[in-house]
Amino acid sequence: DQADISNDMADELIDCLIDWVDPTEAQQLNGAESDDPFYQDRGYEVKNGPLDSVEELLLIKGWTEAVLYGGPDPEDPEVRFKGVYNKFTVWGDGKLSVNDADELLLLGICDIDEIVVEDILRARLGVDGEPGTLDDGIKDLNEIAGMTPQVSKWLTVRDTKFLRVTSIGAVDGVRSGIWCILQVADNKVMPVYWREESVE
Repeated sequence: DQADISNDMADELIDCLIDWVDPTEAQQLNGAESDDPFYQDRGYEVKNGPLDSVEELLLIKGWTEAVLYGGPDPEDPEVRFKGVYNKFTVWGDGKLSVNDADELLLLGICDIDEIVVEDILRARLGVDGEPGTLDDGIKDLNEIAGMTPQVSKWLTVRDTKFLRVTSIGAVDGVRSGIWCILQVADNKVMPVYWREESVE
């Protein structure tokens, strides 16, 4: 929804992703397993395992650069996708930090109510209701009114987090970029993934 992808297309993308990562050969309703012409034409099979990078989505049926990064739909240039790359990560345990996730990311949680999202955003400002003060942050999910087990299983208050950092610079017309994943825990920052390359 946030990427302006239709419900029908989203169903196919999700089902094809499930078929790519699940360990079985059982095909989702709108999915594709290794016997699908998409994979047979490309000469590879579905992975049946977790993603190693967000970019790996481009190997999956239906997942185009326009879907992942944003841009016009190759089949209908009048349709433009906003891209979902910045909404995904392969790092961490799959839970969102209630102290860091933005409103749109929180709204993407299954079964979450908008009122609960509002409570999360309000609670993490602390008692004074002001951002950037010492009382900021949620220490316990039970502090959030309306929290349910169906929602709390997707959330965490842990201090350990993974951050994606992109830095692009230019000197004398030469552009270079650094992409890294940083793990922040116990007031320490440690790089866990690092990539450098020139940028067109």
